[in-house]
Amino acid sequence: MLSVGSAAKTEISEGFQSGGMIGVAGAALSLNKTATTSKYVAQVGVDPASGKIVVLSATDTTNDKTGLPTDAQGHAIALVPYITPTKADGSLDTARVLAATTVGNGETLQWTCVSEGNAAAVGRGLTTPPTVVFAAQTGTGVVATTPVTTAMAMPAKYVPSECK
Repeated sequence: MLSVGSAAKTEISEGFQSGGMIGVAGAALSLNKTATTSKYVAQVGVDPASGKIVVLSATDTTNDKTGLPTDAQGHAIALVPYITPTKADGSLDTARVLAATTVGNGETLQWTCVSEGNAAAVGRGLTTPPTVVFAAQTGTGVVATTPVTTAMAMPAKYVPSECK
């Protein structure tokens, strides 16, 4: 799931570097128009307002014989971009997630992963760590009205430590 999400991370990062939040929104819209699936991934969606990427695992009904354990099917991880801006005095501000008002000043996006747990996000200074809540992309590129909820977060035992 992380490898499928990494292509989206690259596109979101490039969008931010070249156009700030407008670039993020453009990259997200482009990614959401492309159905990204694999044996283990049912869908990938990107929130245009924050650049957050949600990867939803396949189920035996969405992909024949996924090979995933039953309790890992239909669950999501989120890849969340953030920046650590520099204050006027040169010190680092607290890390924060991207928002419509975020101004890109040449910073490189940092990324954290969230699943059932969010210790990595908290460890990076995200005081309100994001949860996996996003209206996920459908296979037709239309954003669904039913969100991927926190109840659908991938169980921690199936994700690397970065996502716990």
